[in-house]
This record gives sequence, structure tokens and C-alpha cells, in this order.
Amino acid sequence: MSTDEAAFGPRIKVGADRSIAAQHIGNAYTGDVVLPAEALQAAERVTAAPGTSNLPPAPLCPGRQEELTWLRRTLTDQREGAITQSGTVHGLGGIGKSTLALHYAHRHRGDYTLIWWINATSPDEIETSLASLTQTLVPGWAATAGRGTQVAWARQWLA
Repeated sequence: MSTDEAAFGPRIKVGADRSIAAQHIGNAYTGDVVLPAEALQAAERVTAAPGTSNLPPAPLCPGRQEELTWLRRTLTDQREGAITQSGTVHGLGGIGKSTLALHYAHRHRGDYTLIWWINATSPDEIETSLASLTQTLVPGWAATAGRGTQVAWARQWLA
């Protein structure tokens, strides 16, 4: 047993490119980015101001009341705990999944503290959306952090 293991327990290995490993004291390793302990702890203490959002304009969504009702019931059912595959919106491209989700988000905006639209058209767009979340929640700290660190912080905050 090494001195580190005696003091802090066994080392934690990161298992995949984007997995997160952390120890009781020290840094968080998120694949290609190391978050300092201060940033990791800060994520736990940061709360979003009520109404924080980056939603694009509300779309027209006529005739989707049944789907909106189902989505609301699925997202507010306390027995579920977490959304599973049966609680996701799925279907062929172009049938209006994103429009439905966006319409739901606008309709129930006041029911959630934060609603953040993550553009998933490419990995780069996902990172841009996550970095923007960090810049919104902790603008002072984010101004000193690189994009990779901002993305890692947003992932930790969302976790």
C-alpha cells in the first residue's frame, strides 16, 4: 500500500474518455481535463437563479396536446425517479421531437429553476452549449477557465 493509498484510499481509474473520477481531496479527472478541487466543490454550491434559460423562441406546435400531456406526466411522475427509455421522446428524424420538447420547455418554464437547451447537432455544439451554461452560472470563474474546463465543470454541475 502506497502512502497515498493509506491517506486517501485506493486510486480511482478513469474508465472511459468522458468519465469522471475524483478523490476526497484533490482534482477531478474528466478524461482530457483536470478540474481543480476548488472548481469541483464549487459545482456543488452553485444554484441557478429561478427562470435561468437559454431557450430558443417558442415554436408552433399545433395538435400535439396528447403528446405534451404524456410528456408532462412522464416528467413529473415521482414513482419513476429518473427518465428511462420508456420515458423518452423518440421517433424518425423530422417528425417534431425537438419541437415538442421545446414547446414543453416553454409551456412549463416556470415549473423549473433552470431550463438549458443543449444543441446536439454535433459534439462541438454540445460542448459550446455546456460551456455557455458554465459561463451563465459562474461567469467570473468561467472567464478564467478554458473551454474544456468549462465543459467539464458543466458536466459535474449537471451530475
